[in-house]
Amino acid sequence: MTTVVTTIEGRTFLSCVQRIVAASGETRPGSLVSPTDRVYRAMMAVNNAYDRIWNAAKWPFRHVPQEIALVANKMWYELPEDFQRIKTPPCYNSGNGKLTYLDYEVLLGQHPDIRSFPPGGDGQSLTTIAQHTSNSYFGIPSIYTLDGNGYLGLFLVPSADFIADQPYLQYRYWRVQPSLFDDGDVLEFPKELWYAHHLLALGEYKQMLEYSDSVNDLAMGEAKLNEAIAMYGLLDTRSDFQVSDINYNE
Repeated sequence: MTTVVTTIEGRTFLSCVQRIVAASGETRPGSLVSPTDRVYRAMMAVNNAYDRIWNAAKWPFRHVPQEIALVANKMWYELPEDFQRIKTPPCYNSGNGKLTYLDYEVLLGQHPDIRSFPPGGDGQSLTTIAQHTSNSYFGIPSIYTLDGNGYLGLFLVPSADFIADQPYLQYRYWRVQPSLFDDGDVLEFPKELWYAHHLLALGEYKQMLEYSDSVNDLAMGEAKLNEAIAMYGLLDTRSDFQVSDINYNE
């Protein structure tokens, strides 16, 4: 079995645009600030190609590990800014103590005495101590929940005794696709995908300009993308189940 080593390197948004503009026989822009009509189209083509590759497969760079430093009697923990959804549920004890997901409203229905609510606004401390009507709500977490507004909750709420033995939880999450806006924003996928991205962006840019050879670049870009998917041993997840940046095959 071939092992693929993923190394994320930076190719900037400006560099991507410059490359496809130059490949079309035009003058490279020095910046993407106040772009001309053609440069703006090139920017759109680069972003569209980025979307196409990001959602083409369950790439390993799309999900990352995260560690939670537990605090005694604290139920709610802030999620990373690029969090999209959970891939591997939170666990402790090197993965043996895996938590089960329960919808937040269901959890409240089962335990109406919970008095620890997700932080609700700017300035509210994330270290607010959970308050319950019964100490029986503190102990070893077996359930995690999501409030839908950037926080992950644990239940039972971690007790001091539990944290003394297990101070951290680990999980993996799917990342939201990073955006390309400024000159220095980078493509956040490995170098082996750069050429496919360049060809797809170039083909779309030429298509916008009604160049007759755009279909050739698009076809070569798709071929290079398919090669990369196969190299990683993944399945192509592009389908009618794709809605925006969420692929319901995952």
